[in-house]
Amino acid sequence: SSGGYKVYIIDEVHMLTKEAFNALLKTLEEPPQNVKFFFATTEPHKLLPTILSRCQRFNLNRITTEQITKKLKEILDDLGHEAEEEALRLIAMRAEGGLRDAESILDQLLSFHDGKLTQETVSSALGVVSRDSLFALDKAGKEGHLGAAFDIAAAIYLQGKDIPHFIEMLIDHMRTLLLVKIGGKEASYLSLTATERTAYAASAESYGQEQCMNLIDYLVEMHTQIRLMPSGRIALEAILL
Repeated sequence: SSGGYKVYIIDEVHMLTKEAFNALLKTLEEPPQNVKFFFATTEPHKLLPTILSRCQRFNLNRITTEQITKKLKEILDDLGHEAEEEALRLIAMRAEGGLRDAESILDQLLSFHDGKLTQETVSSALGVVSRDSLFALDKAGKEGHLGAAFDIAAAIYLQGKDIPHFIEMLIDHMRTLLLVKIGGKEASYLSLTATERTAYAASAESYGQEQCMNLIDYLVEMHTQIRLMPSGRIALEAILL
């Protein structure tokens, strides 16, 4: 009540009806000096031109994995906790560009885990699979070792990992391999550590560009179908084969 302004925040503003916007329009054309409106939306193209023309527009972009990882490290330093860099990168990648989500995940992990946060701890808590399994699949494919498909599928199933999420990781893995094939391991658009760049460069030698694209298409198709299959484990084995 002691502030100089009254602030109205309307989230997902694109969901307002045309009639609701018309009711707002007069206020927006001649706003009281002590009133501020904040409109938030992920779909600005749905807003009426008459509304957009009366607003200052700020586009909020996703935060990079490196920036989120750095911020999480600063938070842990302030709290007196330790964590492996790869563990923080896993959290940052799961947050998909949202710092709030990354901090929320970190808070949950710290609430039930004592000691240094490791890659294994975070992988287990988030239900994700280590990149080592993905590189193992690349190696097995190069050597023609079909039994590895069953080994990896068994490990994922017995550990209770989410199979559709593993397929998502595999899609992202193949996409990264394709990007390395196209731009080399030092490409600026790769969000990888130096160690990961080297590992991906080695795995990329086992694939062709067209092969990577075909595998991405196949995995995307399987990701939509696997939820409908009676046995996730058997479906995963077939996909990996």
